[in-house]
Amino acid sequence: MKSNTNTDHDHYLDALEALKYIMLQSKDYFGHWIDAIQRDIEQWQNYRNSAIHLGHYGGMGSFNDLGGDPYFCNIQSIAYS
Repeated sequence: MKSNTNTDHDHYLDALEALKYIMLQSKDYFGHWIDAIQRDIEQWQNYRNSAIHLGHYGGMGSFNDLGGDPYFCNIQSIAYS
């Protein structure tokens, strides 16, 4: 019998999809970041690999530099964690 707990829920995937949704709704984000997040989603779904996504957070012009409202920044933090 399967447990009714929420331990199987994929919060990382939720965070990536939320980031993509927010960026698609805004004219403030460059298309290459939307494409990058889509690749991150595919990497996670196919290989359970977050290394490429984590690489977006360092250096000049990184994913950190996008800024955004507190909600977006919160989801960035969740995805990074």
